[in-house]
Amino acid sequence: MDLYKYFYSINNATFSTLKSMASSPLDGIAAFIVESYLFILPLLLLFFIYKKDRNAYPYFFGLIISYTISYILKTIFREPRPCNIDTYNWINKIGCESGYSFPSSHATVLTGVVIFMKPYRIIRALYIIWLFFVLLFKIYLGEHFLSDIIFGMLLSIVIYYAIYRYREKLTNFIISLPIIKKIDTVLFRNTGKI
Repeated sequence: MDLYKYFYSINNATFSTLKSMASSPLDGIAAFIVESYLFILPLLLLFFIYKKDRNAYPYFFGLIISYTISYILKTIFREPRPCNIDTYNWINKIGCESGYSFPSSHATVLTGVVIFMKPYRIIRALYIIWLFFVLLFKIYLGEHFLSDIIFGMLLSIVIYYAIYRYREKLTNFIISLPIIKKIDTVLFRNTGKI
C-alpha cells in the first residue's frame, strides 16, 4: 500500500469515527474550542510576563515564525479543506473555511508552545489537554485531515525546538532593539529569567 492510500484510509476512518459522535451541541462546543486560541495565546504571553519569564520573547517570535511557515506551505501545496471537497460532503460543515488545509496552522502554531511551559507543570498539563481537543475538533469540523494535523505537529516541534534551543541569543537580540529595550525595562525591570 503506498503512503497516499495509507493516509487516505486513516483520514477516512477518522472522519467516520468522529461523524458517529456528531450532534448540534457538540458542533457548538467544537467551534468554540477551536477558536479559543484567540484568548489562550495572549493569556499565555501575559502569564510569562507575570512570571517575569523572558521566554515571552521567543514564545511570541515562535508564534509568528510558525504561522508564517504554515502559511507559506499552505500556499505551496494548496490542499483544499475536507469540508470543501465533494467526496467529504457528509462531514460537519460548521464554519468551514475557504483556505487551504495542509499543514494545519493550528497544529503548527500551537503544538510546540508546550516546550516553553516546561517549568510550569500544571499549566503545561492543562494546555496539552486543551490542545488535544482543539486539534481533534479541527478534524471533527471537517477543516483538516488527520494527516494535516500530524504534519503540523511535527513541523511545530521542529520550529519551536530550534527557537527554544537558541532562546537566549534570540532574547538578547530582541532586547537589544531600542523599542523592545524600553518595553523590557517596564515589563521585567531586569529581573526576567531566560
